Amino acid sequence: MILKVNTKYGIVEGQESGQKGISVFKGIPYATPPIGELRWRAPLPPEKWEGVRKCNAFGNPCIQLMRPSGGFYEKEFYKHSFHSYPPPWSEDCLYLNIWTPAKGVGEKLPVMMWIHGGGFIQGYGHEPRYDGETLAGKGVILVSINYRLTIFGYYGHPELTQESGFSGNYGVLDQIAALQWIRDNIEGFGGDPGNVTMFGQSAGAISVQAIAASPLAKGLVHHAIAQSGAGLTVPQMRFGLPFLEQRGVEFMEDAGAKSIAALRALPAEKVLDIIVKTNRDSFGAFPIVADGYVLPMDKGTTFLAGKQLDIDYLVGSTIDESQIFPSFQPEAVTKESFRKTMVEKRGIWFKLLADCCDPKDDYEAWVLLNKAHGMQWMAEHRALAYVLDTMRKKPVYSYTFTRKVPGDDNPGAFHSSCIWYAMGTHRNCWRTFTPEDEKLSETMVSYWTNFAKSGNPNGEGLPVWNPFTTGSQLEMKLDLTCEMYDFAHENSEMIKLQKLLAEEKV
Repeated sequence: MILKVNTKYGIVEGQESGQKGISVFKGIPYATPPIGELRWRAPLPPEKWEGVRKCNAFGNPCIQLMRPSGGFYEKEFYKHSFHSYPPPWSEDCLYLNIWTPAKGVGEKLPVMMWIHGGGFIQGYGHEPRYDGETLAGKGVILVSINYRLTIFGYYGHPELTQESGFSGNYGVLDQIAALQWIRDNIEGFGGDPGNVTMFGQSAGAISVQAIAASPLAKGLVHHAIAQSGAGLTVPQMRFGLPFLEQRGVEFMEDAGAKSIAALRALPAEKVLDIIVKTNRDSFGAFPIVADGYVLPMDKGTTFLAGKQLDIDYLVGSTIDESQIFPSFQPEAVTKESFRKTMVEKRGIWFKLLADCCDPKDDYEAWVLLNKAHGMQWMAEHRALAYVLDTMRKKPVYSYTFTRKVPGDDNPGAFHSSCIWYAMGTHRNCWRTFTPEDEKLSETMVSYWTNFAKSGNPNGEGLPVWNPFTTGSQLEMKLDLTCEMYDFAHENSEMIKLQKLLAEEKV
């Protein structure tokens, strides 16, 4: 068991995790704290230290926007006697955690780097649902990271562009810096820098694709898994640098500041207060953009042009993505407002369903609204798989997670529910998982770690998972029974939308 490692920056000491044979190193700095004059700059390597750094406590999450108290997210993901929300957070947040089953240096184990979700405004890498023990128990090294969020990670302004040649995308640069740290240091933990998988969910999945679209990541990553965020047309990433710079100018005016220096001098909590007061506290307020440096083109255009990293991809979504979002709760739509809500407020992809549906009451209108949203997510990830297959480079594996989580509230296979299964962390969930759920989790953990080892999720004793092709368009249905499935038979409108997305007509 590895408990001490000499990194490029100093010696780190970990500890035995709760699972025998696995070491965990918590709170390793992978960059210099981005505070003071380093706010809104590309991350710098961490400073070296003398002696042994005890890595037995997780690093700070990035300062962020708090989830509403008592809401679905808090109930679902933070209802644990050993975990309270929110934890202490800070701008000093660029830390990573490592779970390794290696017994010594030189084992060349595959590495998986987890990028957490949270709409780029919330979350952190050591949430209980992201615990790395189960994955590490399958013979991989799990690395989880924190990265800059909200305005601290994605602010742009003409003065910043003049200063560095680009602005925005600092959170993406943090993620790439963590990959560089892995390349330079992971051998000491028993890992193989030549076999690294990046994977993430929601905003983490969008980040995975942003990294795959960035020339700065070349050679750093070899496989990619994007859960509930894969696609070609995520609106947030269609904006360019001028849009972000204008947002930045407006924010500076609202803050009463005259320069970037003045904004950098503001306490982080003050900056956060201004965001809330000016209603810039939502997903996409400060978006990832094509800045000409981190991203020469927006993510969708990069993939459509075939200029993304030539690596293996595994992509998918859950079938009931929208069930937990406030904007998709029953009060969000009525029978009378159905068409207006679908077409005018949600976008062109919902028009396909609105044109052929006439809900008989408010409840059915709500059901159809959620169905449309789920169809959009499915169509997005399938369109990406479709485009990747037409390039005939490496196989792409596609899935839809359909297991409705156990519980009397019956929220379905909602956004983020797949994480407990794919990471084997259902023991950290307040819901009572059945033996069948545990078997599904074991299957998904095997698929995910097999993919990290070789770019192919298949393995002994597992249902065969065939690559997605433009011909068959079959994908893995992840449920109590896992099987290749043709979702086109049930969702013809979704297939139409997929085709439009793949042809860039939406």
